[in-house]
Amino acid sequence: MATCFKIKNGFIFALLCFCFKGSDTQCSSGNHFGLNCDFECHCMNKEQCNSSTGNCPSGCDFDWVGPGCQRNNIVPAGLENGKTMVTRHQSNIPQIRFALLAVDRDLSTCSHTKYANMSKNIPWWRLWLKDKYEIRNISIVTIKESLDYFKNFEVMVENETFANRYGNNIFTAQEVCYKHDNSSPRTTNIDITCNKPIFGNQLRIRLATNGTQLVLCDVRIYGECSDGTFGVSCTETCSTHCEDVCNKDYGTCSSCSPGWTGTSCNQVAVCDDGKYGESCKFSCSGNWKNNASCRTADGFCTDGTCKQSDYKNLLENFSSE
Repeated sequence: MATCFKIKNGFIFALLCFCFKGSDTQCSSGNHFGLNCDFECHCMNKEQCNSSTGNCPSGCDFDWVGPGCQRNNIVPAGLENGKTMVTRHQSNIPQIRFALLAVDRDLSTCSHTKYANMSKNIPWWRLWLKDKYEIRNISIVTIKESLDYFKNFEVMVENETFANRYGNNIFTAQEVCYKHDNSSPRTTNIDITCNKPIFGNQLRIRLATNGTQLVLCDVRIYGECSDGTFGVSCTETCSTHCEDVCNKDYGTCSSCSPGWTGTSCNQVAVCDDGKYGESCKFSCSGNWKNNASCRTADGFCTDGTCKQSDYKNLLENFSSE
């Protein structure tokens, strides 16, 4: 709310004005959020998200994950037109319910392994992706009755050839993304961040002991932010002075437009007098009125005026051509 003033017949009237820019009222009609309602909500069942954060009451739609639901889920659905897609998913113990139910876009159906109490094997589930991806954030949904089995569970990223996508070998090239501690997860929605980004084409979730059962109702892998955005929620905008695509985690740039500097190219460059351009490597012409300095971005005069003698010479040269 703000105070506005209106002049009428020589009198000033004070009015109370309400500003709706970026408010719930304005964003709700277009299912958007953010300061200027620039970002689209991606909620389950097309619910309206929080107008400030983008968080959804019932969680993100299956194709979106992360805070604000702005990161793509790179895991495709397990079934398409009744046919299994190229993506493969399996556990090493005969299933009560198929492993593909963890990626079928239905939270009411879950992949179950059998209890491993009569086996030396420890329950695990694996997802094979068609391409290699940078894997950093993973979202898992299980059931309340299985939370105790997730003590010390591991998530690994692997690389395997297409020919061996059905293999059960757990000694393939793999790197540990995440290892849980000796406590049970507090909620059935388990969000994981790898220790570092890992490139791979397989994801394996493995419990720590036998005598357990692995139940997965949903598994999603966070994708990158769209070009031009960065941050945990992908709602921060890269500097327009960044000459390449900025880092999608931190917004940093490898190079800046002339006249700009800083890791995110959001600071005006300060050059010594008489210099301009990228890294201040160019020299101003010096032909400026009142010996004014040139702009560090493009070398133009700060007041845009040439010395009179130079202006006269410029006209003479132009007319003689």
